[in-house]
Amino acid sequence: MNSDTIRRSFKEARSQYHEKLLQTVLSINENGIPSNADKDSQLSIRIARGITDVLDTQVRDRLAGQTSGSQFEAVTADFLEGTFLNLAHIRPGHWTIKRFSS
Repeated sequence: MNSDTIRRSFKEARSQYHEKLLQTVLSINENGIPSNADKDSQLSIRIARGITDVLDTQVRDRLAGQTSGSQFEAVTADFLEGTFLNLAHIRPGHWTIKRFSS
């Protein structure tokens, strides 16, 4: 795989990852607070808004904490499996992506 193909592949995977986050866990509430922010921290809200602005996040109800966390883990694990594991040529060792239940 040449470098242009790898870049395109990762760009597409990142776009799909962002879309899945928007479809599942990433949202903004009616007060303008992103679901990925600590509502009691102005710095956290500003950082999260930077992310949600770039991704054009929509206003909707936030998922329950455990549901949101579980879905974020699943979407992120899928992204890592599709990208990180394809980098064997530049990182040594045997790697696996696992999710652990609490």
